[in-house]
Amino acid sequence: MENIKKCRTIWLPSADEAFLDIWGDKAVELRGPRKNSHIYAEMAQSLVALGHEVRPVDVKYKIHNFTMKYRKCKAEQGTGCSPASWKHYRRVHQIIGTDRVNNVDAVVVDSITGSIDSPGPSNSPISPSFSAAPSASFTFAPSTSPALDEASAPAAKTKNSNIQELNETIKTCMTENNKLTAELIEIEKKKVAAIEVLTKSVF
Repeated sequence: MENIKKCRTIWLPSADEAFLDIWGDKAVELRGPRKNSHIYAEMAQSLVALGHEVRPVDVKYKIHNFTMKYRKCKAEQGTGCSPASWKHYRRVHQIIGTDRVNNVDAVVVDSITGSIDSPGPSNSPISPSFSAAPSASFTFAPSTSPALDEASAPAAKTKNSNIQELNETIKTCMTENNKLTAELIEIEKKKVAAIEVLTKSVF
């Protein structure tokens, strides 16, 4: 570890650009089940051929650092902040943005739809097949027909009452989903920050 710190590689802007090109070419292989040591070595060889003196371990740490930086920027965007100012964000997004572990939105959607689609008690007012985005708004309008006579009024009143209860239940679910989404984003931000602190303390 001490030797790695003493021989730390300085990445020039031109080396960063070359690294991103090579990383993009190797992205599919890096997602495979095998260990990636041989891929890091191949990427380092390609960079050396272009005049950039780097080692396989440098490539490994570069991928790690860029991935952590990407996750942090993506988490900040999810909270409504201004677009990421990191100049490599778009390129890194093209390389790893579709990976499940780096896609907070996909994880949130899976969590929400999974909780709504899962079967509930038989007396649940929400159908198991019901699904909706967290920001959606739903309202069921009670049936109001002028042709209803006094005999059918009690049944209509009961129906309207049930519809109102269903509306309230849906609103409550939407509020809970929005709350869970916000909490998940905050957890992701804290996780990225913790990994960054750990990385700095180790390297």
